[in-house]
Amino acid sequence: MRGAILSLNFFCLFFFSGNTQKNFNIKSVDVFFSLPYVVLSNDKVMVKNKSVSDSFSIFYNSNFILYKLPYTFSEQHNDSVIQSERRFTYFIYMYGNSDGYNFNPTKVDSSAKLNVDSFLANRAFANIDLYSESSYNLFAAIPVKDNFNLTEKYITTNLDRSFPDTLIYYYSDQLKELHFSFSKKLEEIKKLKIIKIRGIFKSRFDEEYKAILPYRELYFELKPRPLVKDSIVHSIFRLFEKGGI
Repeated sequence: MRGAILSLNFFCLFFFSGNTQKNFNIKSVDVFFSLPYVVLSNDKVMVKNKSVSDSFSIFYNSNFILYKLPYTFSEQHNDSVIQSERRFTYFIYMYGNSDGYNFNPTKVDSSAKLNVDSFLANRAFANIDLYSESSYNLFAAIPVKDNFNLTEKYITTNLDRSFPDTLIYYYSDQLKELHFSFSKKLEEIKKLKIIKIRGIFKSRFDEEYKAILPYRELYFELKPRPLVKDSIVHSIFRLFEKGGI
């Protein structure tokens, strides 16, 4: 019941608030990513190198954290796509709380109370950590280069094809206040923020498929956003600042 009330309150707040916006002290970043994958066919041993690339946004206002997450909306008629567009859902929670609320602005009854850790792990790479001491050894560390305070290169000791052969971490002394992290362990050790990761897969012969897997890269990066003028973001913050979560 509370989810339905929150959705209705949000709808009213957004559509009847006009252009007035409270001057929230909002900090925000965009998270960019590109994930490679290989399509393998056992019949023809056909290898196709593809990737999924996208981004999402995170907004910080006091103790509230809001994720703006994209999805593709499509309509079909007679097995043909007649409309396809990029839309967004919004997930908000108070830092330290175990639950948050997910909204779809296009649906009045869309609010859902969800576990923060589970939702963000599934939708926003929360607590992702490609590095592990048992699988990677530090190969090189380069101080202060190209606007980064530190760059580290790790080489894998794991022969599993799902592990990147090389991980390159780019550190900065900026954005350290953000709760989102690509590796809390490494950030704690270095006292710096990881703002970019490259994972390199070398071309190699795969015994299982009897095929040569192509060179490919995965990529993650944090980038600060300009001043936030998103009316939906402001509306959601206003709603939860009044009533809390």
